[in-house]
Amino acid sequence: LEDTTKLFLDFARVGDVEVAKSMKNVRGMMAQFNIPLAETDDLLGDLVRISQATGEGMEPLLTNLQTMGPTFQQMGFSLEESAAMLGQFSRAGVEGTKVSSGLIRFMGEMAESGEDPRQAFEDLVGAIGSATTETDALAIATEAFGTRSAGMLSSAIRSGAIDVDNFSGLLGDGTGVVDTQAEAIMGLGDRWGILKNKVFIALQPIATK
Repeated sequence: LEDTTKLFLDFARVGDVEVAKSMKNVRGMMAQFNIPLAETDDLLGDLVRISQATGEGMEPLLTNLQTMGPTFQQMGFSLEESAAMLGQFSRAGVEGTKVSSGLIRFMGEMAESGEDPRQAFEDLVGAIGSATTETDALAIATEAFGTRSAGMLSSAIRSGAIDVDNFSGLLGDGTGVVDTQAEAIMGLGDRWGILKNKVFIALQPIATK
């Protein structure tokens, strides 16, 4: 528990977010996606990598994950993959919540047809990306996502910003990422505070004799 608390303290410093709020949000999503506590370090490292690589602030990334996580989960994506999708949307200039209605519509159609939603989404991305003209691509997107989301999603996919195979290289081993970056940005005041705490703890047996 102590190690996990330190992880979230470091995560908050690196991601410039509030400790208590981010801890509550992440733990809630971990429970939703059935991610064990032992994988916290790996998950937080992935979130930091995605945020920094795509330019999506950690606060909006976590907020959008809370909002759209259930939809991506129904589509068969993991929590890390969901975060990578939102990061890709952001880098393409698409706000995730603005296309959520289209993704929900798509999920509803897949539920009715009995198709595998993830495979169907990957096939759809491929079809839009390889369409002969922009008009054809938009028509495909409109049929799947509706008029409100079609233009944004079609443009993002056609630009190559949406990679559903390798997630633009955003995912990997996140273990140790938070600790390394927290150490790198730690100021002299932080280091002095840690040193004083260590000295205080070390002297406790002597002081109590």
